Amino acid sequence: MFATRKWQKFALILNLCGTILLFFSFQATSSNVKIVASPDKRQAALCVNNFTLVMNTPNGGLEMGLRGCPDMEHGKPAAVVNIEWPILVTVGFLLMAAGFTLQYFSIPDPQTVEEMRRDLKELKRKHSYGRR
Repeated sequence: MFATRKWQKFALILNLCGTILLFFSFQATSSNVKIVASPDKRQAALCVNNFTLVMNTPNGGLEMGLRGCPDMEHGKPAAVVNIEWPILVTVGFLLMAAGFTLQYFSIPDPQTVEEMRRDLKELKRKHSYGRR
């Protein structure tokens, strides 16, 4: 039933609309929070505005509330993601799920060689009747 180009195009449009809604529903910005690690990966720190909130020590302890942040220039800021329009997230995921489902059911069934030959003969017969 769904194995037509019309349904396939409709499913692709649903996927595109769902993707656009998801894109416009999220807002990502960088923050002043950085997670840094030493080159040997034995120490890591959570820093905010060049202050160390928590840092592990090589002997297994924790240090908190230190001024400065180790290796601050190599740390990358953590992303803050806000959902501006929660309804767009829900509708976007539903459209993408519906589009995927329609695409799944729009895959035509495979034909045997005999069925393809029979269909080709039928098309040739119909085409030859139109010329007379």
